[in-house]
Amino acid sequence: MNLYQAALNYVARYATSQENLRRVLWRKVHRDAAKSEQGIEDAGNIEQEISEIITRLISIGAIDDGAYAATQVRTLRARGTSARHVQARLAAKGIDPEITIAALALADSGADDGSESQSAEHAAALAFAKRRRLGSYRTRPGKPDQHQRDLAALCRAGFSFAVAKEVIGAL
Repeated sequence: MNLYQAALNYVARYATSQENLRRVLWRKVHRDAAKSEQGIEDAGNIEQEISEIITRLISIGAIDDGAYAATQVRTLRARGTSARHVQARLAAKGIDPEITIAALALADSGADDGSESQSAEHAAALAFAKRRRLGSYRTRPGKPDQHQRDLAALCRAGFSFAVAKEVIGAL
């Protein structure tokens, strides 16, 4: 099993974080061990090898958690993802919360001519409403309590009730 080649193949296909690549390589180790019906004899040695591979990929610029976080934040915010959901999603990928907060601040400051992140959150909520066809973006008439359902959908997506109320009321 050539972990370095597997790591290169993975980063060639997918943008990833350090921790996510570590998880991918460990899954490969476990899969290969299960195929050969042998256990993992030296987990410490494998962990060291994975760490060396990740360090090497960082040094050549193939992995950069800051750039990965910035790209993910821009993509997720453009499609209407709340700041809370972005933070949770990047935390699941192993990105440091400080890096996520910095990437959110950078993306939100550039989103609306330097205005506050609240307006960026509002813009993301509008994008979410449009994508999910909530409020006035609905193409078919809704149920009698559709206004409440739309508010609930926005709140479940991680937007505050105030932002949800603005967006659904503004539409």
